[in-house]
Amino acid sequence: PRVDGWLLMDSPWPTLLVCLGYVLIVKVIGPQYMKNRPPFQLRNILVAYNAFQVVFSIWIFYEFGMGGWFLGYSYRCQPVDYSQNPMAIRVRFW
Repeated sequence: PRVDGWLLMDSPWPTLLVCLGYVLIVKVIGPQYMKNRPPFQLRNILVAYNAFQVVFSIWIFYEFGMGGWFLGYSYRCQPVDYSQNPMAIRVRFW
């Protein structure tokens, strides 16, 4: 119930449509668009994107850790917590 109304969480249909749209773009639209064009030069954009991903991944790891893994979650078997406990809400958010 805590994720009711979240994008892509109410039904499997939006997720399926996103996946099918991705496949359509990658397999049909993209190759047709780039058929007679030179490849894009994306080196600087990819360097910036990868740097962002590293920083974002470290942040997410920290948030998950502080939301439970480092502070009391069981590594063997953790029951699902449906409460409004601030720790559970933090894990749910991230």
